[in-house]
Amino acid sequence: MNRKCPFVFHALEVLETNTVYVYDRTISSGTYGWVVLCKGYSRVRNPNRAGSSGYSLKPIGKTFALKIVDANKILSDPVASRRFNNECEITGHINHPGVIRSFTQMATSLESTEKPGTQHDVLILVMEFFEGPELLALIKDGPLGRGLSRDGAPETERAARIIFRRICRAVAHLHSKFIIHRDIKAENVLVDDDFNIKIVDLGYGKKFTPGVRHTSPLGTLFYASPEVLDTKNGYVGPEVDAWSLGVLLYCMLFRTFPFYAEKADREIDEVAVASKIRRDRLRFPTGFCVSSEAIDMISSLLDRNPGNRLLPADAVNHPWLKRY
Repeated sequence: MNRKCPFVFHALEVLETNTVYVYDRTISSGTYGWVVLCKGYSRVRNPNRAGSSGYSLKPIGKTFALKIVDANKILSDPVASRRFNNECEITGHINHPGVIRSFTQMATSLESTEKPGTQHDVLILVMEFFEGPELLALIKDGPLGRGLSRDGAPETERAARIIFRRICRAVAHLHSKFIIHRDIKAENVLVDDDFNIKIVDLGYGKKFTPGVRHTSPLGTLFYASPEVLDTKNGYVGPEVDAWSLGVLLYCMLFRTFPFYAEKADREIDEVAVASKIRRDRLRFPTGFCVSSEAIDMISSLLDRNPGNRLLPADAVNHPWLKRY
């Protein structure tokens, strides 16, 4: 359940862009902050209004998502602070229809609704608003929800192909700008009714240099590659995102993870999952009607040898993605 944004917030003005963001509603909440929906207006001079208030607001026809975080809380957590800064930096410089963009960031104070008259320092990131649920919802209850049963195979696989093609193009664009995401998963991809996608949450994103290796074991366990778990040799970056894409496609087509384990009480057995990722042979469930080209693509993305793994820039030309 989303927590209501605890700040008095009707409108925010950004002088540099002469834009006013008028609060509409709270979209989501997290550990350190909230995402609120705002309508955008430009502040224009109105000769019919006298004095210092001789301005009026003109709708610019766009809606924005403002991420508002408690400055004191996030700055006290080095990891969270680094993630927020990464997201600001990357989304502010990427311009691709498949990757979320941000337009400006600011530090300001807002009055607390819990303690009227008390000001709270906040950091605000102004982002584009994308209307669509997480890909996870489509896998559970949407057009991918049936899995590739014999009844729904052709249409389901076609939907998965359209969505995945767009995801690969977006990730390939990030890599062309020497940026790795490092947390690609179904929760970090939004999809609208026309299967347009938007990759979000680039807090773990990082600039990479070809040949320079990283050892930080970031991301989500189920989507982690063997070299991320075994930090001895490290990783460069694109090959890590490629593995995560393979897991994502597997989930889209089979509605389960390729490497999964539970304890006796049905809790996730993280140690066993990590062991399976490192050592188990890739297997595919029975009872699903999946094309051989799709199987080949998943296998190529989930190649345990990072040097042989299919990268997103090449994946977009795979025969399965060339089909319509």
